[in-house]
Amino acid sequence: MREIRAFKGAVIIAISPLPNINRQTVSDVSLRALHAKATARYADQSKERASKFVSMSRGDLVGGYASFTAMNDGERPFAVLPNRTYSSVTSFVISYRFVFFSISVASERSPDEDYRQAVNAILSIK
Repeated sequence: MREIRAFKGAVIIAISPLPNINRQTVSDVSLRALHAKATARYADQSKERASKFVSMSRGDLVGGYASFTAMNDGERPFAVLPNRTYSSVTSFVISYRFVFFSISVASERSPDEDYRQAVNAILSIK
């Protein structure tokens, strides 16, 4: 399994798949806790000040996401990728069958149409 990155203007989508080697069932509650721990650094530096996890679980897909925005326009406090910072980030964690996916949609600017389209594309996963 390989990490995938896609760029469109100032927006990046980074997808990191990880095998669920133990093939254990994952609950929405456990993914919520994992996500909160992983995104705590974003929450501390965001307008939102907390991770507001939104479940997107249905059928075999278990997961959710939270979005974070820089406190002030022009700031880029979120280090999503090495050596690059971003102004907006939506972080997804998804378990589908025997694979975990960590997905980040990040933008160097405040949320714009390209950013919203990228987030909506991930939300439409069935």
